[in-house]
Amino acid sequence: MEVKFDVIKPNLYLAGDEIYFGIDSSDIIPVSKSIEEIVRNNIGELKVKESDLEVAEFGKSKKTEEKYIAPLRKYLDTCSPKYSLGRIPGVATQDSLLFGLGYIINAQTAENRSEIDDWKRLQAELADPDKYFNGLEESSFILKVDREKTLEQMKKVHEELDLKMPENYAEFVLVSGYIPSTNTEVKRQHLGVIAFEQLKAKDKNKIEGAKTGLIERLKETDGPCLSFDAPCIFGQMMDLFYDAPELIQRYGDVLASPNWKTRLFRLDP
Repeated sequence: MEVKFDVIKPNLYLAGDEIYFGIDSSDIIPVSKSIEEIVRNNIGELKVKESDLEVAEFGKSKKTEEKYIAPLRKYLDTCSPKYSLGRIPGVATQDSLLFGLGYIINAQTAENRSEIDDWKRLQAELADPDKYFNGLEESSFILKVDREKTLEQMKKVHEELDLKMPENYAEFVLVSGYIPSTNTEVKRQHLGVIAFEQLKAKDKNKIEGAKTGLIERLKETDGPCLSFDAPCIFGQMMDLFYDAPELIQRYGDVLASPNWKTRLFRLDP
């Protein structure tokens, strides 16, 4: 998927409501705190998962809770002493590690992103329910939908979700990558992405205000030059990170075993 963007400086791109920036390790904490403040003043408080906060504190977590309820400010304060020693905590799952995937920061203003996705999907389906029902029935030669009752339930769920929807949404993700420094060595650097989404707000004034403040702050920050592939690669990387559990469940015997071909046979009995 091609991503069109404006190059503001070599380490700073703007693609619609998404900001991409390259950053050195030494700038992660101060710049992230500035990002948190600007987003909080315009959109809402950025939060991380409690399990991520535990990883930052203890190096591991027993929590499986996926809601974003721990303040990003607390997460950054917890990470700061480790950064000063040159250690940068990362977060990964057992499934994502198989693909070499993880992140340093994964924060958002919504407690549960899936509710936003459900709300948006229902809005689209309710805009033309007959088209939606026709699609369901055409996908199966057996399925017949009770349209009246289903439509009533769809409206009820949408109303419940609508009460929870904020005016706007923002997220901030920071990941690591590498740039060649010599023919035999690579240097670790970092890519940050801040994305916004208009939900119930009547205009984009708050989003535009946040983008302006962030771009001005990031103009002051030097960092590694981003490749023109960075936005596309980042999108695929995050999709794979979230799809990893399903992929392992479906293809784990092959993906998780480098010697899977040897499992096709056994020694003669």
